Amino acid sequence: MSSKLKRTNEEHCRKFEADAAKQNSNSMMTLTILIHAGNISLNSISMTPWCKRLCIDVITSWNDRAVTILPIIKYLIANGQRLWIFSGDVDAQVPITSSRYAINALNLPIKTAWRPWYLNKEVGGYLEAYKGLLLITVRGAGHTVPSYQPQRALSLFSSFLGGILPPSS
Repeated sequence: MSSKLKRTNEEHCRKFEADAAKQNSNSMMTLTILIHAGNISLNSISMTPWCKRLCIDVITSWNDRAVTILPIIKYLIANGQRLWIFSGDVDAQVPITSSRYAINALNLPIKTAWRPWYLNKEVGGYLEAYKGLLLITVRGAGHTVPSYQPQRALSLFSSFLGGILPPSS
């Protein structure tokens, strides 16, 4: 690993410690700005052994990469498991566009084209059924769907348990 990358990780660790030390102080933001602007020498901020071990050693030896669940989904479909992937349509962490992109990579045949589903005569979201998998959105829900739209989440869950698609009207 390059010494420049190692130095950068150490500087981030020092900034983290400095921020933690100032967490209950109004000067936390000022300290952060000064560090980023280079007005404070990062060498002047002491670093504890804990931070050195945890922040530097872990960061510099990190060799993981983003993982995908697509092989697991393929395995479950191949073994006849019923899968529903649902997402709030205002989910910023896992947007529906990302879910659709991932599912498209599976090249599954479409059984039911993209259509709305309903709850109490209102659009509850949209769904698309594939061979072995249902992609469904919940309108007005963020990442934790039941906390945003509890009635729609319950309707979705009830449909799943009943083995039926949510209502189309």
